[in-house]
Amino acid sequence: MDLHTLPSKIVDSIESECLPSNTVIFCQHGKWVYIAHEDKLPVKEQVPVQLESLGPFGTRSVDDISLQLAYDGLTYDLYYNGTTNTYNLRTPVARVTLQGLASDVANIPPNATHFCWIHPPSPSLIIKENCPAEQFLKTGGYAYFKLEQQSNAAFQTLRINALYEATNGLEFEERKEWRCKYTEQLWNDGRFQPTVSASLVEKGVKYYCFLNPDECVTATGQASWVPCAHGGFVFLYGEDERHPHAFDCYFSVADNCLGVCPADENEKADEVLKSINNI
Repeated sequence: MDLHTLPSKIVDSIESECLPSNTVIFCQHGKWVYIAHEDKLPVKEQVPVQLESLGPFGTRSVDDISLQLAYDGLTYDLYYNGTTNTYNLRTPVARVTLQGLASDVANIPPNATHFCWIHPPSPSLIIKENCPAEQFLKTGGYAYFKLEQQSNAAFQTLRINALYEATNGLEFEERKEWRCKYTEQLWNDGRFQPTVSASLVEKGVKYYCFLNPDECVTATGQASWVPCAHGGFVFLYGEDERHPHAFDCYFSVADNCLGVCPADENEKADEVLKSINNI
């Protein structure tokens, strides 16, 4: 029997009802019910596995979903399948920093000026499987914008990209240990969200956060810190911000792709042209 961790919101609701620890919750005749189980259910203790690497990720444009940032700077409206829903789980909008070949491989629109990470909106909206829209609704993705010249606060949505595992694509630097003292402020700001990726859940990762490019994080009594020049993902193994784990880590987005640094792009392009001409 495979046991899965419940989302934190559901856990909070269950705990607020003070249900006994041996409660079994299940769906019966279309309604969620519970009973007290006489014997404790067998729980297989999960052994955390340290993340050694992240990515690369390919990107796919989500053409049948559109979104519009609200003027409150927090929420956004998502349009899909003839309906509109409002959500607020996203990172602050930041400037696009990847350039050249790295930008092309990441499928960033050439005229994009800003972007943000969108947390998974809602799997319940899925109407079609095995498509970019399904991937985006389940695991989130990047939204890219162009800052309107007429207004410094208006952003035109250019593209939404879903991520998927690939052999080439968006690259990440080597694993680095996360400084746990900087978790609290990000946690209080709602930046850490429950992990949804099955491969990460299996390794024991409980929460993740996307850091913006050149984002400065702070902590009481600590100097400010800029972890990632081009953004990156932080992964936590603890139950909450008060329980740091030795495996807590982060991966910065690399400014290269396919092993090519921006400074070497022209040389690499010349090599490709030569190989084509020699065919």
